Amino acid sequence: MVAPSQSPSPKMLASPRGSIHDEQGSRQQDLQTIENDLFRYVSKQPGNPFPEEYYDQGSKHARKDSGFVKSGATPEEINLYLDQYNRKRCARCTRTWQFNYGLSGILGVVILLVGYLAFQTTRTSHQFSTEVSLPLGKHVGMVQNKFPVIQQRATSDQANIIIPAYFGPEDTTSWGKVISQIKKFHNVLGFTIIINPSNGPGTTDEVTRYATLIESLAKFSNVKIIGYVHQSWGNRDITSDVDTWLSYFPGKLDGFFLDEMPSIKSVKNLSAVQNNNAYIKKKSSSNFRSKNSPLIVQNPGTEVDANFYRLSHKQDVTIILENHDIYLAQWIALERSSAYQNPSGLGMILLTVSDSEIESTVKTMLGYSRYIFATRFAEAQAYTSIASNFGTFVSAVYKYGGTGSTKKIKTTAVRVPTTKVKRPAATKSKLKAQVTKSTKRRFPTAAARRKQTSSRS
Repeated sequence: MVAPSQSPSPKMLASPRGSIHDEQGSRQQDLQTIENDLFRYVSKQPGNPFPEEYYDQGSKHARKDSGFVKSGATPEEINLYLDQYNRKRCARCTRTWQFNYGLSGILGVVILLVGYLAFQTTRTSHQFSTEVSLPLGKHVGMVQNKFPVIQQRATSDQANIIIPAYFGPEDTTSWGKVISQIKKFHNVLGFTIIINPSNGPGTTDEVTRYATLIESLAKFSNVKIIGYVHQSWGNRDITSDVDTWLSYFPGKLDGFFLDEMPSIKSVKNLSAVQNNNAYIKKKSSSNFRSKNSPLIVQNPGTEVDANFYRLSHKQDVTIILENHDIYLAQWIALERSSAYQNPSGLGMILLTVSDSEIESTVKTMLGYSRYIFATRFAEAQAYTSIASNFGTFVSAVYKYGGTGSTKKIKTTAVRVPTTKVKRPAATKSKLKAQVTKSTKRRFPTAAARRKQTSSRS
């Protein structure tokens, strides 16, 4: 290798990017210039302890002498070398840019994918709500410009059929209908059965009378057995009935059905419901079949003040409507406190539902509650026997609320009217308090609730 000259080199006659040979000048002079300063376009790193290594200005990487043009090369050889050098350098740049653009593209795709999934999750979370569908001819006018109240429920919730079984074990026809449906929908529907010998646990004779029936029901994992206790709108001490039930059937019950729950907000009423719930909840779990906290179903039969849902010891299920099906449309039009509660903790019991309207009625009920019962009977028979359309009712419940069923309630808004809905004119079929032969149960009629309201307010 020839070392660079220590004296300044003559100025070159042409651009280093083009031909460095002047056809009109002296070829020997041009070559001498090249020999004296071979690497004028490659600067030497200051203070470099290795004179045999030179540095490329672009990359600053040390390069051996073998990587450069040899001493005495012709201009064509130098041009060839420079072209090869530039191509190699451009190739490195191209690979670098390709890598950078490729990495940026991958990151962009990942960001878009994450954003799309986040959007889908947010969008899906608003789809699990309810669709209101009323029986034909029973819709009420809704005010379209009123702020909508959205009823929400998860489609994975399992519907639960609550049966007021106030008929005794001797009614094998009714119990046969119930047990056949329990078996048929064993893995997809829940059944909560209210046992009511005589408006409560009755006498010790009921132990022998109901023992076999309760043992049979307890074999099914989709069944909960609860005992009937009436509260007389919060005026009655229930502790004796609760203790009697547990002594008659220790470890056989899953909880209690507390009928005649007060619905009007007052210190007395709130305290009564709170204390009754607490008395049951504080019982040892060993007293109950599930060995867990007991199930408490409170039945006001109508809407209750929102404060009843905020008790420290609150009920698991509240029956928000118990009446003839004609009142369902009017109930929907009310400004309800239950509209802001989880439907899995709400229930409905409807009477006089015709066979032709059973499916649409069930679909509507499931839009607001998960514990439901519908029958074609009026109050005189609804609690003392199972109607012939019970199987149709259960099939409809599975269709719209059973685990694994394909048809689910979709999202819609329930309009809240600005004015009260007038009740239909009184007829001969006006609801009255009824007494059944087997239980003498007082049906919680609208008149009884109005009387209770006036006495509590």
